Amino acid sequence: MEEEASALLKPVARIILTVAKSLLWLSWELIIQTIGWSIGWVVCRLVSFGTFPKERVSGIDDALWFVALIVEIIGLVFLVCMVNWLNGFVNG
Repeated sequence: MEEEASALLKPVARIILTVAKSLLWLSWELIIQTIGWSIGWVVCRLVSFGTFPKERVSGIDDALWFVALIVEIIGLVFLVCMVNWLNGFVNG
């Protein structure tokens, strides 16, 4: 009886697993691309006095892959550093 129930539930579990993995991938893409690019774009523009990156803040699709990667990494590192600094400042 348990084997039959397990055989019936496996396809449903696979579908749920596929949906969950897709949502995880989508959320990761949202965090890296949207948040990383937006924060990194502002930081890079401030540091480079408006010269890097040449793309608009909404132009991540127009950026070369390595430019987008650099800006996203800068944005995420800045975010982590800011949270760490503020945490130390608030909690003493």
